[in-house]
Amino acid sequence: MGNVEKFKRIRKIIRIINILLAIAFIAILIMVIIK
Repeated sequence: MGNVEKFKRIRKIIRIINILLAIAFIAILIMVIIK
């Protein structure tokens, strides 16, 4: 496994984490607004 493959995998993981964080942030905002 080369460095390029590892780098691509890491970037994919970071993108997934960013998406999850964005979803969680929006969900918290919605909960705060509803309260």
